Amino acid sequence: MVWKMECLTIFVNQLITTKNNMKIDEVFEHIGSNFGKYHKVLYVIVFLGGMPNALLLMHFALTHYEVDFHCRLPAAIADISEQSGVTYEELITHAIPMEKNPSGNWVRSQCLMYDRNYSSISWKNSTSNKTIECRYGYHFYLEKGQTTAVADFEMVCDRSWMVPVSVSAVQAGMALGSFAGSLGDRFGRRPIFICASVAQIATTAFAAVSWEYYTYALANFFAGCTTLVNFVIAFVLASEVIAVRWRNFIAISSFFAFGLGYCVDAALGLWFRRWRDFMWAVAACSAIIYIPTFWFLPESARWLMIKGRTEEGIKELKKMATQNKCEFSVDEFIKTKMSFDADDNEEKQKETSVLETLKILLLTKLRMRCLSVYLVWFVTGLSYYVISLYSKSFSDNRLLNLFLAGVSEFPALFAAYFAVKLIGRPKAAFLLMFTCGSSCLVLPFITSKELSTFRTIVAMIGKGAISAIFYAAYFLSAETTPTLQRSSCISIASFCARVGGFGAPFLAYLGKTSPLTPNLLMGGALICAAFMCIFFVPETRGVPLPDTTDEAISNKRIYHLHLCRDLSMKSKDRFGNKPAVEL
Repeated sequence: MVWKMECLTIFVNQLITTKNNMKIDEVFEHIGSNFGKYHKVLYVIVFLGGMPNALLLMHFALTHYEVDFHCRLPAAIADISEQSGVTYEELITHAIPMEKNPSGNWVRSQCLMYDRNYSSISWKNSTSNKTIECRYGYHFYLEKGQTTAVADFEMVCDRSWMVPVSVSAVQAGMALGSFAGSLGDRFGRRPIFICASVAQIATTAFAAVSWEYYTYALANFFAGCTTLVNFVIAFVLASEVIAVRWRNFIAISSFFAFGLGYCVDAALGLWFRRWRDFMWAVAACSAIIYIPTFWFLPESARWLMIKGRTEEGIKELKKMATQNKCEFSVDEFIKTKMSFDADDNEEKQKETSVLETLKILLLTKLRMRCLSVYLVWFVTGLSYYVISLYSKSFSDNRLLNLFLAGVSEFPALFAAYFAVKLIGRPKAAFLLMFTCGSSCLVLPFITSKELSTFRTIVAMIGKGAISAIFYAAYFLSAETTPTLQRSSCISIASFCARVGGFGAPFLAYLGKTSPLTPNLLMGGALICAAFMCIFFVPETRGVPLPDTTDEAISNKRIYHLHLCRDLSMKSKDRFGNKPAVEL
């Protein structure tokens, strides 16, 4: 069985006698290649860590969904209707004017009413056609037992700007919270994961008790600050303590969990019809999922060794070796052969700041590949939230729409998993972006009812592809940057995605007046980013993670227009070894 690997004493003795310094990736090849108990526990933590983030980020699809509404008539109308024997709906026809919608159809106005004296029973006989904005609030056609944030805070008509702003508040918070990932480089992966998880639960509860719009928007901002920080940290930790061959396998778990979170969101929405109850349910689910992981989440042995905390790093490596049933001593091995000089620790401490990270990534030969990766993140963030929160291409039922959006991620992630593994990171990202971009460009022109099934299929392919791009993008970020800047780099990349996400609700809002614009912009941007990726981002499949800037720069295997070329299997890594085969 894989967790009962044979001891590697002979090979280790050979390595100890060599004059070459030993890299930590080779240590993990010995004590981390069998995917034993240590890595199985980490796998479960990474998987569970993705679900609450999806629950929180996708709640807008249920709390902000559009319902029909019109101006509310004054309370006295009820008495008048009883006296005159006219139903409320009949009175509405005398109070609310008709107008053309963007499709050219006549519908009842949502934001205007006739200016009449509603205190007299003779008001319905008035012939005045003067209209005014809603004077007595709004009447929303909600199902029995349902409430939404849009209805509670009346985010309609002249207050409709509140809808995209409240969604963008989360993205703005996520943009700020993205830099919290750099704290993982300075203080460690484990403490930042725990702090972010606790804060996420608290801010979700804060959103549930919001008493007016601005409090609600502030709660969304704070929720955005806390969410995804633990997701990034868990992904980085998993990438750093696993052998190269298992890196792709353990990383995919967090993305499957995100898709599962969609489906759980739809189930919670079916059970909890009031949006405040729904938010409390999300907070409770997050607590149930996160709290047990605090006892089992390890610290990154790679990070501990590079930060000069050698004793703690050795202890973590020994724990890993014991739990994985790999019986060999790591003490003398690490002390004599690790290529991390304690004299450089002070300098290494300085390299973990965001400013130092930006200096290294943007003022060195890494510049173009980093900018290309950041463009991928920006375009993906923009497109992902427009498609996930505002698309009606799956179905007209909001719960089914959300469920199908989650289900569509599973086959796409399976395809991305094998694509990243078999054809490499840049080519997989290129194909996924090109697929989603093409889907966005085609969808607006599939309008026939006879082609509704075909439209749903195209929409699900596009939705699955945009989700899978995030998976490939994490690899592009994590495997092209040095260890001390890795968490910070992913944080910066995540910031770029949040900037895109910040614009998503406004782009969707633009679609109300110009239906073609969102899809055309998203499709064009995705295809442009796809070509930038294939031209400037190097292949990292099967190659150890770079620990220094020079090691990152040394990877110059870029496809350009040679999409059929297999770079990763025709060259050796920086240690002179053939690339490892990933699982």
